Amino acid sequence: MALHNQLLKLTSLLQELESSIDEYNTLKEISDDPVTVDSDSDISHTFEQFLALFSNISSNLQDRLKGPISARRANQQLASDEPLDEFTELKKIINTMKHLIEKVPEFSKISSSLDMVEIDNICENRKAKLQNMMTTTRDHMQDYSVPSTSDSSSSQNSQSYSLLQKGSRTKSLHKKSVRFKDHLIDGVSDKPLDTNLRPYRDHVEKYGQVGKNRKADSDNLRYHDEPIVDDDNSMSMSDRDVFIANQQQMLEQNRSLDHLSDSVQRQHEMSLQINDEVSDHMVLLDDLENGIDRTNARLMREKEKKHVSHDLLSQPTKPVRSRFAPSPTGFLHLGSLRTALYNYLIARSTHGQFILRLEDTDQKRLVEGAEENIYHTLEWLGLSVDEGPQNCGTYAPYKQSERTAIYSKYIKKLLDKGLAYRCFCTKGRLTQLRDSARLLKPPTTASYDRYCLKHYSKEESDEKASAGEHFTVRFVSPHKYPAFIDLLHGKIDQQIQINPLDVRYEDPVLLKSDGLPTYHFANVIDDHLMKITHVIRGEEWLASTPKHVALYDAFGWNPPKFIHIPLLTTVDNRKLSKRSGDIDIMSLKSKGFLPEALINFSVLFGWSPRREYGKKSSEIYSLKELEKIFTLEGLTRGECEDSLDYHLVDRVLQSVGTALSNINELNTEKYWYFFVRPKYTLVTLLQHTIQDKDTVKVIVNELNEKAADLISEKLSDTIKAIAKSHSGLKRKTVYQTLRYALSGPQSGISMHTIIDILGLYEVKQRLQNLADFVS
Repeated sequence: MALHNQLLKLTSLLQELESSIDEYNTLKEISDDPVTVDSDSDISHTFEQFLALFSNISSNLQDRLKGPISARRANQQLASDEPLDEFTELKKIINTMKHLIEKVPEFSKISSSLDMVEIDNICENRKAKLQNMMTTTRDHMQDYSVPSTSDSSSSQNSQSYSLLQKGSRTKSLHKKSVRFKDHLIDGVSDKPLDTNLRPYRDHVEKYGQVGKNRKADSDNLRYHDEPIVDDDNSMSMSDRDVFIANQQQMLEQNRSLDHLSDSVQRQHEMSLQINDEVSDHMVLLDDLENGIDRTNARLMREKEKKHVSHDLLSQPTKPVRSRFAPSPTGFLHLGSLRTALYNYLIARSTHGQFILRLEDTDQKRLVEGAEENIYHTLEWLGLSVDEGPQNCGTYAPYKQSERTAIYSKYIKKLLDKGLAYRCFCTKGRLTQLRDSARLLKPPTTASYDRYCLKHYSKEESDEKASAGEHFTVRFVSPHKYPAFIDLLHGKIDQQIQINPLDVRYEDPVLLKSDGLPTYHFANVIDDHLMKITHVIRGEEWLASTPKHVALYDAFGWNPPKFIHIPLLTTVDNRKLSKRSGDIDIMSLKSKGFLPEALINFSVLFGWSPRREYGKKSSEIYSLKELEKIFTLEGLTRGECEDSLDYHLVDRVLQSVGTALSNINELNTEKYWYFFVRPKYTLVTLLQHTIQDKDTVKVIVNELNEKAADLISEKLSDTIKAIAKSHSGLKRKTVYQTLRYALSGPQSGISMHTIIDILGLYEVKQRLQNLADFVS
């Protein structure tokens, strides 16, 4: 693999040399003065790197070619031997290199450094070794055929070996028994007998020896490694009849075995078909189970609705207000990106608003720098926020830690209505209650016994709170949680499991002892006050949604529309987690991945675009394109397994060769001008054009007028024409001015390549920028 990578690097250097030599030839063609290559030029440096790497590869490849050949390689075609493949690839590169050297006279003397005679000889020796091993293997295979004394037998053996080489299947033993019987009766043997037919010989010995009077039959019955037995006793007719009868009986048995074998084969095929059907059913079962809550809570759908109605996922007709509400307890990963992306796209596709809200109430788990990471990640990805902590809005503040006064107001409302109560239980008592709930049979998913609700009146509760006792505020959970509609999963009726002999209650905590709200309470209050219409979040929150809907009912509010998307999991079915460092977005950025690639990769995990008949489909979309085509109908319920380690990656990389896999592989220090327009200064202008500003302005204006002619075929003619139209103006000066306009003070790559990559519009824009600078 290391040698393969070196060959890729050598190919890359070859391409760089091609570009530099193309530049050299262009200069030589348009320049009035002779153009030479000195030792400090880019061509010389690149050529030195090429020679050094070639020498290293040549040495390594010679060691590979001299190495042992495995038996597996010997049994394959010569083209499958890896060192020979690498030799062929290297030879192509060197041949191309020698052709390039012919274009640069200064390098003609060192062309001998690329001599491959020695390695060519080593390669021929390896081919010879392979050929010998294959011949030896073929000879060994021939030894398995039994020699025959007759010419016809020899011919048939040769034909049999030929079929064996072509992969022909051998006949069954049962067929051999039929041939043996026929030859025995006819008294003519034209085929050698296989040693596997020893049982038939035993029958011959049992029913008598063959005598002199039947010497011809004796020749047919004997084995080739046994002498002919001359005996005056001949087999009687009755013995012959008995022998043939036994042969016929054995033939019938063999036929029965054939039928039995066919029957077994049919049963095997049926079992394979059944297995396929079972696999299909298992896939269907997996699909049905997707979206079921992973917390083992009981999740029931309406029996009469086996499939989610497409009407539920129809595209909203009114502008959507969606929100992305991350917690700064870690850095954003691909799962976070997908959730943010779906919320962003549904807002943009309906001309709505996308809100960013920080849910930072869990102060103990906050990670330093996580908040800034959220802002930078969304900005880098291009997901513009309409309202959020940085740009505020009508419903500010957008950080939950700054909204405590708002939450206190709504906590008081629930306390006054008797829909919430203070809980003064110690941590130790709550732990005991949870442990005892686990031991109940049948078990229960609720643990609290409502001690504080039963034992303290509202006045007593207020008095204890005023005295400074620590407390939490619990919600009085309803006897039956309300059902709700999830646009992706349908109607969901999810209830907690209760032990009738020891009734416990869920009564979730709304306000913690530190005065900050829990996720369940703050989430409901904020979504309502910020007028969120659609909540798109991971399905790990599906089990909590009944609590949220119950809170909406307690306040008399209408809940938003819920869409719980499948989790993005790892290959071991583990949910991606920012706390375990799973694929941090900014880490991917530092590794060279582009935002467009990550957006395109993430959006297709759980969503697919609408297909239209007669139109070519695609799986490559820009963010702007996604804003136009995104619809809720494209969301899917299947689990999304994130696996970046596909077995096809190696084949793809081999196919693309030296193509870039991420932006870090591009030398941006050397080729920065492809991404950033150059900044011009008077000092660098005079250094690279050696002309005054007025002359440069004239050249640039003419180049801009004839920009359409600056394509590869007309570049030289255009430069010559501009130089000819002004007396005293050299063609090289025009060329240097064009290069300075397009790439600034940076040199190296061919002008043809620069123009092809930048395109006509960008070329004209840069020429105009230089014209404005010298004006």
